[in-house]
Amino acid sequence: MKKTILIIVSALLLSNLIFAQSNLSFRNQATGNALEDDLDLIYDPINLSFVKGYRLYTNLSNLNTNETLFNNSSNNDFLLGFSAKNPFVDSLWTSFLVTVDNSKQSQYLQIDSDLDGSYDLFGNGFLSDIYVGYIDNNNDDIYDYKRESNQSKDNILKNRNYSIILNNSMKLQNITLGMLLEVSKNERTSNATDFSIGSGLFLGANYNDPSYSISSTLYDLPGGELIEKWDESGDFDMKYANKLKRVLFSGMKVLPNNYEVRADMEISYRSSQDEKTSYFYGSHASFDNLNSEYVNSNTQTESVESFYESKGSRYAIGGKLRKILVESSERKYQGYWEVGAQINAGKENYLRNYSRLNTTRDYYFDGANVLATDSDDKLTYNYGYNTDGDETFLGYKINGKINMPFGERVFFGLGAFYNYSSMKRKSDYELSSVSINDYKEIDDVTTNDYIQNESRSNSSELNYEIQSNLINVPVGIEYKFDKNLKWSLRIGAIYNHYSQTLKNATQVKSSDPSIIEKEYGNGSIDIDISNNEYNSTSQKREDSFNTTFYTYGLGYNPTENLQIDLISFFGTNNNSVFDADFFRSLRISAVIKF
Repeated sequence: MKKTILIIVSALLLSNLIFAQSNLSFRNQATGNALEDDLDLIYDPINLSFVKGYRLYTNLSNLNTNETLFNNSSNNDFLLGFSAKNPFVDSLWTSFLVTVDNSKQSQYLQIDSDLDGSYDLFGNGFLSDIYVGYIDNNNDDIYDYKRESNQSKDNILKNRNYSIILNNSMKLQNITLGMLLEVSKNERTSNATDFSIGSGLFLGANYNDPSYSISSTLYDLPGGELIEKWDESGDFDMKYANKLKRVLFSGMKVLPNNYEVRADMEISYRSSQDEKTSYFYGSHASFDNLNSEYVNSNTQTESVESFYESKGSRYAIGGKLRKILVESSERKYQGYWEVGAQINAGKENYLRNYSRLNTTRDYYFDGANVLATDSDDKLTYNYGYNTDGDETFLGYKINGKINMPFGERVFFGLGAFYNYSSMKRKSDYELSSVSINDYKEIDDVTTNDYIQNESRSNSSELNYEIQSNLINVPVGIEYKFDKNLKWSLRIGAIYNHYSQTLKNATQVKSSDPSIIEKEYGNGSIDIDISNNEYNSTSQKREDSFNTTFYTYGLGYNPTENLQIDLISFFGTNNNSVFDADFFRSLRISAVIKF
């Protein structure tokens, strides 16, 4: 439970702080975000220029932090990054990071080959089966029926993700200028449905079921007459895409008495899309081998489409004042205090559409010339809603932090952060529902025929607002405990107080009641208008909670060219130390320095 809350708070903190960095070093994480390492500096437009030498980041660097080397567990993406002083421009430093994931994952599948209600074939990705069965229905050792069926299922999850970060920093006497560019895209597709679709005589599909097809026939024996034909299929597609483009401009000036003043400005464009389509077709017919004209059939088509999109720009400006208390040859070991503030705002267009169209047809012909028994019944149902509006964002942050070395062995960090964010969404909501039932008796009697239309609609204005406050107090200590100062023990604690206020209001602007119009075959018409009833509602919810999380890790520098870090390694289920599970749970980062 605490791990879940930590993830939620961390996500809120990172998403609301515009200048926040997604890749945090193991030293930073192990000390509760109180002490920084080179990784935190090289992807900062100003601090990059303070990192000496070259840094090489690979898949061994574990920048995603949840990969376990000895358990062969990984995010399966390609990662490469570096930082260096430009060999051609003496005052220019550059860092670069790229991550790529282009993968396909075959999902688990199962098939009920004989359609008896139990799965008996299993596979991944794509699975098909052709089944032939001779059935003794009454246990007299003579086959009564023959069933033939052809089935297939497929579901492949595809990930197409990349992230590119380019950072440059330039020193001009006592002024440092920097610019960071980031472009990223996360895309995921699959052949599964997000809805329940298909009903009645058909198997249909439920949430997360894969695309499929079934074709089955049943024959009477020994003559081989067709008595049942059954076909159905589901074609499903889910696609999610998230894109980000951002540029961060930074400038810092060194002032007298070891002060530094810094300003930042960020512009970003982001978009999110979630598109889901599910199409179903089913056909079932039964026949009588003693009556060639007998037909009892049912067909059904259904489509469900859902589309969500949010896109727009955000802007942020901020500044910091830092006082250097203890100088050091490396920026990460300096003693200092700093205070800062930032404000951010943005606007995005919000669109959400949903539609479901279902058509069924029941056809019955007894082939016996009995009046008022043969029928053709068609039903069409169309339901959908559209939401279109804008989201506005506003937030600000103030923070203070102190880092202090005590000799060459102990480093202490303490911070306090306050973050306020709000999101307001105002949108127009349109809902409509239409059903048409066309019933005919396909013999000489027409008085029971009818066409029935039913419709309803309404439109509303939706107002949604969420305000959040986060107080974050990290504290961390690093202790170099060996004689040669190669080993570091790191511990940290993070206190969070999070509060949230949610307001949700629906104001109905217009409403049409349910109207049923029924026209009979003899020309008469019935109209039924329901009461026009609707609700305009408002809701306010307030929540808050406190959490404290503890962090720890180890650092080891066997040579000046290699840095190895570990975090949160006492996490096995049986709480044993130095067993196989212990080593498999180790999260390790290795960075090359030269």
